[in-house]
Amino acid sequence: MPGPPLSLSDTPEPEVNLQEATAAHTRRRTVYFALGFLSVLIAISGIYVFRLIRAVQVFALLQKKPRPLRIYDRFFGHGPIFTDTTIPGSAGLISVRIYAPANKPDSKPVVMVHGLVPYGNRDGYLDAVAENLAELGYMVVIPNLPAETHFEMRTSDLTVICDAIRWTAKTKQEKVAVLGASFGGGLAIVAALQPSVVQDVKLIFSLSGYYNLDSIARFYIRDPVYDPSGHEYVGDPPGPLLIMAQYLGELVPAKDVKPLEHELNLLKRRQGFQFTDRDPSVARLTEDQRRKLNALQTVGTKEVHQAYMDILKRHSQDIAAMSPSSVLSRLSVPLYVLHGQNDRVLPEGEVEWMRKRLANNPNLHILVTPWIGHATIGQPATLLQKIAVARFGARILKQISMPVPLR
Repeated sequence: MPGPPLSLSDTPEPEVNLQEATAAHTRRRTVYFALGFLSVLIAISGIYVFRLIRAVQVFALLQKKPRPLRIYDRFFGHGPIFTDTTIPGSAGLISVRIYAPANKPDSKPVVMVHGLVPYGNRDGYLDAVAENLAELGYMVVIPNLPAETHFEMRTSDLTVICDAIRWTAKTKQEKVAVLGASFGGGLAIVAALQPSVVQDVKLIFSLSGYYNLDSIARFYIRDPVYDPSGHEYVGDPPGPLLIMAQYLGELVPAKDVKPLEHELNLLKRRQGFQFTDRDPSVARLTEDQRRKLNALQTVGTKEVHQAYMDILKRHSQDIAAMSPSSVLSRLSVPLYVLHGQNDRVLPEGEVEWMRKRLANNPNLHILVTPWIGHATIGQPATLLQKIAVARFGARILKQISMPVPLR
């Protein structure tokens, strides 16, 4: 017998509708996956860009903290506090300025080394970097280097730096990151690689530093000095007296030392810029003393030039002892070197000598950039060149953040 008639609702859906539904579902899943992947990519990119901006800001290479960093630090940053105090040293008490994050006992230790600046560990640039680091959770110790504050290069300052490294490492029971700028960038390398403290060092960062103090001295007395490729150093050296004034007693008769010392102290505060006859202080000198001062500044006679060369020879051991060239053969910790391509105070050739000397040492990391002049930004550079500096700084910050306990 024939069955009951089929109703309209019992009619099976065409097969094409099922295929279309499956395809639509697949398209939705693809869109959701793409949106999810894009969201993750944007988040990762945002974090990466944030870290790059942070690295440039921390090392005081930005004039003003960007708004995203200000907002982040307001809620997640550590209130930096600083203290001027003294710590024990092998030659007596050492004056230090310590920047520390509030309420963060596990802060990672950093020692910073200033250069030839009259304010020593109160120098504006280093204090800005130290405050930025403390806000991120680092404890920064800046020893005051007595000789450097008088524009003198003396081995006694190496002892001060070593003592500060040793004290900081022992206090935190962690290895220390050592950072230095300008002439302090060279001294930081030498001090950190001393056998007595290198086991307490995590890494070294030298910004606009030097390789060989003898080469720099000869560059300052306007002798031709060459990089490894045979190119002559080019720049505007501040003059030999910026680092040679400590040998004034070997350059002029005893009766002229005191009058000229006063002028040289003013000269140092001017960062080596020359006096003219219109300077009131120079007017107090005798005609003979003014002539001697001018000759010392300009290396205007063969006799003055020879006197400088004799000083370099007599003090060659101390000069070598303060030069990274004397210790880099035993480099056993990461060394990061950031230098300006057109640095006219400590020319790029100094870094190229480092690069050649340590060509096969994986601990050496060098970036030469046109964006930096001498320890400050402001030179013309492309976006990619600026990003390269930011990436370099981010690598340094990442390594500083890694806890490395003392052995």
